[in-house]
Amino acid sequence: MLIESSRAYGRGLLSGVAQYAQERAHWRMDYQERELQSGLPAWLSQWEGDGILARIEDDAMARGLLELGVPVVDLRRIGRGQWIPAVHTDENRVVRLVLEHFSERGFQHFGFCGFPGVDYSDMRASLLAKELESREKFCEQYAPPAAAAHTWTVEFEQDGMHSEDHLAQWLQRLPKPIGIMACNDIRGQQVLNACRRAGIAVPEQVAVIGVDNDEVLCGLSDPPLSSVAPDTRAIGYQAASLLDRLMRGEHTRQKDFYTEPLGIVTRRSTDTLVIPHAGAARALSFLRRHYHEPITLKNLAADLQVTLRSIQDVFKAHVGRSLHEELDRLRIVRAKELLQDSALKLGAVAAACGFANQRQFRRTFLRETRQTPQQYRRELKALLRLNPSRSV
Repeated sequence: MLIESSRAYGRGLLSGVAQYAQERAHWRMDYQERELQSGLPAWLSQWEGDGILARIEDDAMARGLLELGVPVVDLRRIGRGQWIPAVHTDENRVVRLVLEHFSERGFQHFGFCGFPGVDYSDMRASLLAKELESREKFCEQYAPPAAAAHTWTVEFEQDGMHSEDHLAQWLQRLPKPIGIMACNDIRGQQVLNACRRAGIAVPEQVAVIGVDNDEVLCGLSDPPLSSVAPDTRAIGYQAASLLDRLMRGEHTRQKDFYTEPLGIVTRRSTDTLVIPHAGAARALSFLRRHYHEPITLKNLAADLQVTLRSIQDVFKAHVGRSLHEELDRLRIVRAKELLQDSALKLGAVAAACGFANQRQFRRTFLRETRQTPQQYRRELKALLRLNPSRSV
C-alpha cells in the first residue's frame, strides 16, 4: 500500500482498505509511513507480492509500478497513469456542491484560488469555470506572481505560503461579496490568512471553502474553514475490492470509478448571507464580530448609531431571523464546535461563547437543539467511538 499517512485524506483511504481487509479478505499487507511526495520505496524492486494500492503522483511512478507485473489500483488519479484503473472522487459533483453552497447564501460573484500547474487544482479550476459559464457567470481566478517549476504538490503548497501578500492584493481587487473555492484546505487556509492581512471581513466580504475536510487544518484556520468532505473511507474500500477482483484474475475495461463526496461541512468561513440592505448587513456583521462577548442588542444599536426598532424589522425581513435569534444561533454554533473539539468544562464553553452564565447557556442550548450541552457532548463521543472518521 503506497498511500500517505501524513494527511487526513490518506488516513481515510487506509481506514477503508483496512475495513475491507477485515471483512472480506485475508491479506498480508506491506505498508510503511509515507508522505504525499514519497516516491517508490527502494525495497519495492525486491518485493514479492500480488497487488498494489497506490496514490500515484507522476507518470514515472505509474510506469515503475507497472513494471512489477502485478495488478495496480490508483487512489489519486487526476491526469496521471491513465492506463491504470483508479477509484477517486467525482470532481464534477465537488464543484456543483460548492456552487450550490454559495448560491444558497446569495453570492453572485465567484472565484477560484489554486496552485496553477498542479493537476487536481487545474482540473477543479477548469470545471468551476465551465460550470459558471453554463450559468452565465464569470470565475475570478488567482494567478501567482510566477509559475514555479515544481514536481511535488507539497512544493507548490509551500510556495503559496510565501506569496500571501500577492494573494491579499488580488483579494482586495475582487468584486464583493464573493465566494471563493480553494483547490484544497491548505490553499483555503492561505486565502484566509491573506484576507486577514488585507483587512477583508470573512465571511461577509469573502467567503472561503476548501476541499478534503481535514478537520485539524480546518479547525486551525481563522475563522474555521468550510470544506467539501470526500468519502475517503468508501474510496479505500472500493479500491481494495477492485484490487481483490483483479488479483483473482478478473478483467475490467473501465478505468475510472467515481465516488460521491459526502457533502460540505459548514464552518464559519462560509456561514453568512449576502444581504442587500446596508443596515441589516452591518447588524449581521456586528453580531458575527462580537457574539462571543457578553453583548446585548443595546450594544449593537449604540455601535450602529440606530434605534433597535429601526433595525429589527429590516433584519428579520432580510435574514429570516430576529436579532436575538441570530445572536443565539451564532453562540450555539460555536458552542457545538467547542463541545466537539475541546475538553473545556461547560462553564468555560459558556463564557467563550458570550453567555452571561452557565444557566443561560444551558437554557439556550436546550431550546435550540432539544438537548442539554451534556447530552450533546455525550452522544457525540458515542458516535465518534462507533465511527472515528465521521464528521459531525
